Order: sequence, then structure tokens, then C-alpha cells
Amino acid sequence: MAQRGGIVESALVMGARSPIVSKGEADILMGFEPLETVRALTKCNRNTVIITNLHPLPPFTVAIGQGAYPDIAKIVALIKDKVCSLITVDGDKLAAMAGNPLSLNMVMLGALIGTKIVPLDEAILKETISRTTRQAFLEANLKAFDLGVAASRSFSL
Repeated sequence: MAQRGGIVESALVMGARSPIVSKGEADILMGFEPLETVRALTKCNRNTVIITNLHPLPPFTVAIGQGAYPDIAKIVALIKDKVCSLITVDGDKLAAMAGNPLSLNMVMLGALIGTKIVPLDEAILKETISRTTRQAFLEANLKAFDLGVAASRSFSL
């Protein structure tokens, strides 16, 4: 849907809470694209940790010349103004370095796990990735995960 100009949003709720993340309730926000991260800022509060991919994917209106994509530095400044903790990664670059540009999801998962905010064990996740990923993509996915972990660990929370 997102590739056709729509919005894709997913929520992971841990614990005895509502399955809906309302305004100001997100503990963590992971954005796969800078403007999508900005669009979801209403879910955040000052204590929300945001992890965002810095690689822009211009919306359809920009692609056809009916709009302009905002400056990435301005987007980052806007996000930093809303929360105390922002982790930025060039997820697309890291996915390409891992050998598969489609492994962005593994980069972002690694970045989340690298923060140690969620109670998920890195080794268990890598084992799960190994069991559930087709062999053709396994090496790239594991490398992408590791690159995401390393990228987020360079930030202090």
C-alpha cells in the first residue's frame, strides 16, 4: 500500500493494554521513512524513543512535481523538538551494504533491539530469523540485523 501512495501503520502492544496506540501513548516509534515518522508524531510524547530511517521515499505528489520534499535536516529538527530520544539511521544504505536493499525491515528491527528498550534477546531473534528466512535471503537479513543493532548502539539514550 505504501508503495502506491497509501499509508501502512502497524502497532506492537506488549502487556495488558489496549491494542490501539492513542495520541501521546507510544513508548517507541519506528519510522521507515522520514515524513511517515513526522505523520505519526501525534502518537508520541516527550519520553517516546523514535527510531527513523533517514532515506526519503517521496510521495506521489512530489514524484509528479506537484510538491516538494522537505529538507531532511528540518525533518530531524522537528522530530527532535517533540521527543527526548531520536535515533536516526540510513536504513536503505545499511540494507544495501548487507547485500539486499529489501532487508530494510531487518535493519530497523536490529536498530530497535540494539536500543535494549524492548525485552527481546538479540541471540533469540537471530535464531528466529535463521529458522524463518529462506536460505537465499538469510545471510543478507542477518547482516542487515547486525548493522541495525550497531547503528542504534552508537546513540545514547
